[in-house]
Amino acid sequence: MRITATNTAGSSTETFTLTIKTIAVAPTITTTSLPDGKVGESYSVTLSATGTTPIWSATGLPSGLSCSSAGKISGTPTSAGTFNVTVTAKNMAGSTSKSLTLTVNSVEDDEVRPEFKTQSLLLSGQIGLNFYMDLPKISGVDYSGKNCYMEFDVNGDSTSNNPQPYDPEFMNAKKIYYGFRCYLNSIQMADSVKATFHYGNGKTVTKTYSAKNYMDTVLGLSTSSAESKALMSAMVDYGHYMQLYLSGIRNWKIGVDHEEMPCANVYTDSDIEEVRAKVKEYAAVYDISNSGIEKLTYSLVLDSETALNIYLKPSTEYMSTKNGNTETEEVGDGTGILAYLNGGTENLAVLQPDGRYRVQISGISAHLLGNMYTLTVHAGGTFDVKISALSFADAILSSSTTSAAAKKGVVSLYRYYTATMSYRESKGL
Repeated sequence: MRITATNTAGSSTETFTLTIKTIAVAPTITTTSLPDGKVGESYSVTLSATGTTPIWSATGLPSGLSCSSAGKISGTPTSAGTFNVTVTAKNMAGSTSKSLTLTVNSVEDDEVRPEFKTQSLLLSGQIGLNFYMDLPKISGVDYSGKNCYMEFDVNGDSTSNNPQPYDPEFMNAKKIYYGFRCYLNSIQMADSVKATFHYGNGKTVTKTYSAKNYMDTVLGLSTSSAESKALMSAMVDYGHYMQLYLSGIRNWKIGVDHEEMPCANVYTDSDIEEVRAKVKEYAAVYDISNSGIEKLTYSLVLDSETALNIYLKPSTEYMSTKNGNTETEEVGDGTGILAYLNGGTENLAVLQPDGRYRVQISGISAHLLGNMYTLTVHAGGTFDVKISALSFADAILSSSTTSAAAKKGVVSLYRYYTATMSYRESKGL
């Protein structure tokens, strides 16, 4: 270092040596915890501290792990357990130590667990998604106990199919994996289904899948039969066109409330006309002119299984007569509407808040949509109603006031029915 001094008389320069010393700051360890490791699996974590860069060391590490002078704990642990590790950071200003806990899990604890193996679609008529699992023997785990069960969450809704216990009889075709089933309705086929299996002491394994995932897989396989592909294509269209129809009348949004199901086939006016001609044979047949029924209507509930609702509106005159009935024998619920299905003895007519009576025919699988039922109604006069689920399709397609979305919806229903019948015939069902 040179210093020069100058005045009016001249200048003078001297050379000096300046030494600058670094003041070290003692370390403070900031690492608060160590992540878990697993036997046989590579492990690495770097310790941290404030102050001047320290030299690190550690004691109490499990076998297979070591600590470098830079503070990196690494290696492959060879033994399981919980280890009390003391890490030390040291520099020229001082040293500090901290006790940390390191847990190394065994292969048995982390790897031997229930595992999702495969999925399938229920093709017997209902819409259901099957999840098959390998359930290995685990010490202390009783799969038939109350702590082992499956939960399903469909598109964020966990209110249905919960909880579902383990059933040793529900296995796949090869009798290898155990199954659990989530039923879906016509508009949920693209919705994600989150399957969570609970076992042991609060442990879980999870798989997310959808009916659409399965359909796409079958449609993409060269080994799938023509009947299987036709059924999958019809189910895709059923989900698509029912979404368009029902979203319009139930005020929910496709892509928001339910995942969108793209169509496999674009339906046109010619498709509507073709199916209109075919469903005429399923038209409902009844005559209420000589009875106490003023009006008869019907509708479908499009769930995993279809339900047919028949509504009977009694005439005012008939109701006033029946309300004044002093006969000791009770007729129906006291108002005189009786309805029996296929010669049965159970009265199915149920009074509704609006004064109508409803008869519900439930559990109609896809292959039964064309089945004709005979409903015998007693209301003043007695009359029969010949009806099927496809009578609703005929009514929709025969009307000049129904929307195009409604018509395409029932076209998809009919084609789902015919594809199911062809598939079942190919399987000898």
